[in-house]
Amino acid sequence: MGRRRYRRRSSTSGAAIVSDVISAANRAPWWAALLLGVLPWLIFALALPAWIEHQQAALEGNPFRAMIAPWFERRMHWLGWIGNACLVAGLFFAVRNYLWQKPLDRNERGLVAFLARLLGRNLD
Repeated sequence: MGRRRYRRRSSTSGAAIVSDVISAANRAPWWAALLLGVLPWLIFALALPAWIEHQQAALEGNPFRAMIAPWFERRMHWLGWIGNACLVAGLFFAVRNYLWQKPLDRNERGLVAFLARLLGRNLD
């Protein structure tokens, strides 16, 4: 009988970034939860894609540009998704922490993370 190998999820994935924002925003006051949603959105959805576009424009005339362009496009889409999911989570916890002070438990945070990732994909 074969053994099952447990593979731990990488801590640098986009879902881990969203989960970290959710856990921090869950314990923060409403204004900090709002900042925890807006700042990653500014970084991931606006600043990093603009930097990637700049890097892509710097490759103008390079023969490898056609090969690297799809990679850049996938990263920009991925970064936009992370930013949107963090914004949704931050807005949710800003409203929730303004109305109720009790933090969510682990199962409820997982549900919020799932919904934030789902809505983050639909906001593109």
